Amino acid sequence: MSQKNNKKIHLNFWALLTIALALLASQTISGWSNEVLGFTVKEPKIFFNSTVTGSIYFLLMYFCILSRLLLSTNVRFIKAIVSLVFILMLLGLGSFIAYIYLSSADQETLTGFGLDTTILTDSFNGVLSLIPAVGLIMVLTPILIPARHLSELASLYKKDFNTGFSHIDDYLNEQVQGKDQGEDFYPDVLLVEDDLSCASLALKFCNKLKLECVHVESLGEAEECLDRYMGSLRLLLLDNFVRIDDRCKSGCKTGSEWAKLLNEQYPRDKRRFSIAILSGHTHMFKELAEEADVVLQKPWDPRELFKYLKANHVI
Repeated sequence: MSQKNNKKIHLNFWALLTIALALLASQTISGWSNEVLGFTVKEPKIFFNSTVTGSIYFLLMYFCILSRLLLSTNVRFIKAIVSLVFILMLLGLGSFIAYIYLSSADQETLTGFGLDTTILTDSFNGVLSLIPAVGLIMVLTPILIPARHLSELASLYKKDFNTGFSHIDDYLNEQVQGKDQGEDFYPDVLLVEDDLSCASLALKFCNKLKLECVHVESLGEAEECLDRYMGSLRLLLLDNFVRIDDRCKSGCKTGSEWAKLLNEQYPRDKRRFSIAILSGHTHMFKELAEEADVVLQKPWDPRELFKYLKANHVI
């Protein structure tokens, strides 16, 4: 993501939160929607407290959605906030029920069970009075969020749920944190790896260095991505024994064979990207090892790759 786009997204994030806060605060203080909805307030304190509580819950959840969607905030942080909101809602509900009971009971014996419907009605109406403000917020939200971000919302939150398999969860977490693919997506790194554990390490490496990475699992996909993103790529991270599919047009059987073909098409002194080959059997490369700018033995050390990228001004 470019620095300009990143700044714009942060501005949109804070603009949306400010608008939401202003609309909810105006309703809480002035009650401008009460007449529109036909609410008659008999217990102003109860009505006000319900409005404030509803506003806080909405703002917390709205913050979670925006930060996850626009800022790719860490999943654990989002889950902590959601858990906090859920706990607060349970505590609030318990306090609300206790308050209604105590307010409706016989104050001398505290054994009455009749409920004061006025308190109950004003409590619900206090929350419902936020509907117009929330509606305006929902109308304004898509205006300041790019359409591609909105289209990713469902898939993004689906990936946030753990599968129970650590290597898969690690991969999905790193993939989501670095994901920002769209019309203005210009990746720095093309990762060709069919092992999720190894892919997770590479994605984490890229995310740490703020390098946009696109990950594919086969040579056929890699060929298509190379053609599409040739202008922005700075690094090709290539597994040697990667999956071959029907889309592979080069006829190569291994990553090192494809690297050799790439060197013929794009000589080292002319191509903009470096080629790093990953393999657990580097001793089998022989002369093919010369086709890569750097060869990393699995499990590879990120510090070794970082040292190469730094020394060769890739980063």
